[in-house]
Amino acid sequence: MAILGLNSTFKAARIKFHNHPKDYVVVAEDEEVDVWLDTLFNKDSYSFQMVTGLSFVKVSDYRYRITCDQTGFSTVRVKLVTKDKDNSAEIFSNSLLIIVK
Repeated sequence: MAILGLNSTFKAARIKFHNHPKDYVVVAEDEEVDVWLDTLFNKDSYSFQMVTGLSFVKVSDYRYRITCDQTGFSTVRVKLVTKDKDNSAEIFSNSLLIIVK
């Protein structure tokens, strides 16, 4: 696991489910799922934004708790935005799939 700052050329962010080894989960409606940012980024250099249609709370900059409150298929990603106005960039994580029954 690497810690990345503005000068890094690494342009990938990875998220994963807590206690689920795959990139998808099948859950019951109203179940909660934790998602972790698996790559550490310098919080002074980046802001973090969850991208999903489901309800969520930010537990920390690296952890989000998603409430699966809509049946169907939903994707989850995290967007990292550089705070440096002269070197502005957005980095998106991989996508995870939540199937809510």
